[in-house]
Amino acid sequence: MYCLLVLGFLGFLQLHKLVLYRSPLAADLLDIYQEARLQDSTYAAAKAEYIAAQEILTQSEALMMTDATFEIKSDWNRIDFDCTRSFQKDYGSHQAGVVITQPLLRTESDLAIEIAKSRVSKSDVQLAWVEQDLMLRTAYAYFDVLLKRANLGAIRSQKVAVAEQLEEAKRNFLVGTATITCLLYTSPSPRDRTRS
Repeated sequence: MYCLLVLGFLGFLQLHKLVLYRSPLAADLLDIYQEARLQDSTYAAAKAEYIAAQEILTQSEALMMTDATFEIKSDWNRIDFDCTRSFQKDYGSHQAGVVITQPLLRTESDLAIEIAKSRVSKSDVQLAWVEQDLMLRTAYAYFDVLLKRANLGAIRSQKVAVAEQLEEAKRNFLVGTATITCLLYTSPSPRDRTRS
């Protein structure tokens, strides 16, 4: 369980990296999702399992198909016999045949086909689940980065506003409309809060 959590966290970090440092061509959530489909190991494993299950089904169905074998055989013999009389005999045989086998009842093949079909449906559901999970992880990472960018922009704006407020407090002190207490104790505290 701990290993799965660590792998999930590493996948989450990889998605964050993908969203933060995406290529210039990936401009929206759909493009980032397409890139994540290419790079996510969980999705690749589920897709490979799905393809393997379909291949196992094809192989299981092949056990019930007609099997045809074509055979050709040719023999040639020559007999030379020379005792008192000369005797020579040549003969040969040629054979050709086709053997067609159609299984009528193979319960183990029927069972293998049913198992393969259930495996295909299981891997289909698993692939759909992994694809939806990837969509959610990509969306969470995408919107998390957008939220952090918005928060960073707000903090920068707040920092500029506090700096302007401090400058205004300094000007007011120089003009004489504010006291030193306003300048020293009120203005730096918002500036310190925005820095933290």
